[in-house]
Amino acid sequence: MWLIRALILFAVAMTAFAAISSRELHSSELGRRVAVSDYVALEAGGLRASQPALARQLAVAAYRISPTTAASSQLLSLTGGLMPAKLARGPQPASVQAAVPNPPAHELQAARLALARARTVTPLERSLLSPDGKLLVAAGANGLIYMWSLTDPRSPQLVATVSGPTSPVTGLALNADAGTLAVATRSGEIWLYRVAVSGQATLEATITGAGRDLTQIAFSANNQALLTGRNHKRWYFRAYQSAAQICTITGNALNDAQWSLYVPQLAYRPPCPTA
Repeated sequence: MWLIRALILFAVAMTAFAAISSRELHSSELGRRVAVSDYVALEAGGLRASQPALARQLAVAAYRISPTTAASSQLLSLTGGLMPAKLARGPQPASVQAAVPNPPAHELQAARLALARARTVTPLERSLLSPDGKLLVAAGANGLIYMWSLTDPRSPQLVATVSGPTSPVTGLALNADAGTLAVATRSGEIWLYRVAVSGQATLEATITGAGRDLTQIAFSANNQALLTGRNHKRWYFRAYQSAAQICTITGNALNDAQWSLYVPQLAYRPPCPTA
């Protein structure tokens, strides 16, 4: 009997050991891919001025290896001028603002109350009310972003303080479903956050090269593009759109030799899926 029990215990122990080993191996592989992705994204950024076509291909490769914040940031920054014609003819920022309904008076009062409380913490540069009037976003001169829940108009609640921008905020925009927040800064960067219903924000990407002291920023009414500046320059705000556009234009232009040079850590895998 004791031998059977010992064998059972041994089998259980081996099963547990195998599960732990498999989980650790998987975690290690994920970590490796994240590291490689960030490295390739850095290489893409270094080639941005001298070899923009190659830089875009490497940015797609980095995103396919692992969709890290660094990879997404390079993709969005490198495809600002590749917006398709149908998006380039999209609505202007003024029409975006006109499409947003005016929130009820009690929600506006809640927003004013939240702003009054926020100003006791820091001087504010910009503020923005979500289309449904349930979330107030306020940005301070210190680069911090404050999220106020207005679910109870009589008692606004500070639900999140988001750090990231290192220079004063000059513009704020929420897309149609209030799920993506764009934050423009004096240094010329655009910080893109995924915003949850609770007001929690997760950084998805940072766009560089949008222009310093950017104050005009909005999402297109068709929710496909981010519009910036007086000339209404278009940017993707979803990395998968940027990757698909590069692949549509160039196909798999990153060959085996280039992959070996810039991505030696992994076996060659064309960044653009074949038909």
